[in-house]
Amino acid sequence: MSDIFGRKASFVLAALVFAAGNLACGFARSKTTLILGRVIAGIGGGGCNSISTFISSDHISPRHRGLWHGIGTVVYTTGMGCGAVIGGGINDRFGWRWAFLVLAPISTLASIGVGVFLPRSTSSNTSLRKQLGRIDYGGSITLVSSLALLLIYLNHDDSQMATSGLATKAFIVLSAVFFALFVVIELRWSREPIIPLTLFRNPTVLAACLCSLLMAMTIYTLMFYVPLYLQLRGYSTSQTGVRLLPESVGGGLGSFVVGFVTRRTGKYSALKIILPILIVLGTAGFAVITIDASSVLPEFYLFFNGFGFGGLLTVLLLALLSAVPHSQQATSTSALLAFRSIGSTVGLSVAGVVFRSRLNGQAPMNATQHGHPQSHQLQVGDGSDRTADVYMSALHGTFLLALGLAIPGFICAIFVKNYSLRSAVNDDEVTVSNNDGE
Repeated sequence: MSDIFGRKASFVLAALVFAAGNLACGFARSKTTLILGRVIAGIGGGGCNSISTFISSDHISPRHRGLWHGIGTVVYTTGMGCGAVIGGGINDRFGWRWAFLVLAPISTLASIGVGVFLPRSTSSNTSLRKQLGRIDYGGSITLVSSLALLLIYLNHDDSQMATSGLATKAFIVLSAVFFALFVVIELRWSREPIIPLTLFRNPTVLAACLCSLLMAMTIYTLMFYVPLYLQLRGYSTSQTGVRLLPESVGGGLGSFVVGFVTRRTGKYSALKIILPILIVLGTAGFAVITIDASSVLPEFYLFFNGFGFGGLLTVLLLALLSAVPHSQQATSTSALLAFRSIGSTVGLSVAGVVFRSRLNGQAPMNATQHGHPQSHQLQVGDGSDRTADVYMSALHGTFLLALGLAIPGFICAIFVKNYSLRSAVNDDEVTVSNNDGE
């Protein structure tokens, strides 16, 4: 949509949608309203994240793009780190609703700032009707439907499988049907595909997207279940937020370091190997961690994961921007971000399946509530060692899953070619670095 309606208008709309979604969550009086608010906020937040990346690529050459992406990631991860701490404190003191409500004015200010300071890139006299006609409705609907049905299947209630097994299996079949329709629409009918499948003929684009998918599945699995591990050790919500700061710090630092190195050298050949290895090492640490391990170990593992993931996202973006002409940069970046988003949601769902199956296989059914431990069962040190062992076993299952995803993600990173980073924004000359032996 930002290609059709312009970056400024699209970002302002996305920021206002994000604000509206959070207001809906904050004032929600039912679970349905809360979920709907999260959907709306997700649409707006995803738009802000994507369009801000496009804006930077429009004005900054790949050679300098890494440094500015690093600065942006520092701001982003600082927000994540502060959000975890502030959100935990707001929840403890004022209640969870205010953690949503305070985001609305911040997002509104962001929309005003972009509306005032971002110059209009193009002046199009195309009518609104023609602009709306360029949107890939068929591709968008079929892709979202396929993913939604897949997530419903992965998040079904195991205890109700006996009565709803056939209906549950229908979701996965329909998901496959909608995905097949999406492929046909993108290849044959769509004039401006939401994800042009011809992009994946480029080995670097394919490898970068698959690496982003697998590493997002890894990191978001850890991002969700490491806090449960910390709460199992007895930390409160706000204390857990503080304990998670090393991952945010590492993410910002990793991206900034990659940006600095690529600006100085114009290469990322060594970084694309080192950074995934850090993620594998950090994930392996959680796969073998115990409940009575040193409190310093989780901090080190979180830092490794954050540094590796933050830096790797910058490397993958630079490789992608260098592998395609400037006219395809926004679409290829959309594909990269879409794969990362899909990885985060599908990864969490698959991890939830593993966690619930491990937990339900060892504990009574009343020991869980919607697949997660009840709050009083997260407290240890009161003689409830057996309960702690049950939850640790379930957590180890999810951490092993994350490790099993990180390793093929590292393998995908190896197949990302080493391009010389261009120094001009609109220079479409693609040069393969000598590091590839070509």
